[in-house]
Amino acid sequence: MKTGIYIRVQVGGNWGAYDIADPQVSDEQILTWLRSRGGKNAWAEDCVLAILGRGQVAGKENTNM
Repeated sequence: MKTGIYIRVQVGGNWGAYDIADPQVSDEQILTWLRSRGGKNAWAEDCVLAILGRGQVAGKENTNM
């Protein structure tokens, strides 16, 4: 699957532009990118991860939800 949404991340010690659906891009890297403009919305982050076929991890970070 490809989304056409590229983010700049470090994979294997090398920086590059990777599609957010690339399996080399970790959940943590996606969350860092989603939060890079100061936002944090666990529900929305989990929706993005679910659409990408990944586990829901953002909501688990905040036990007050």
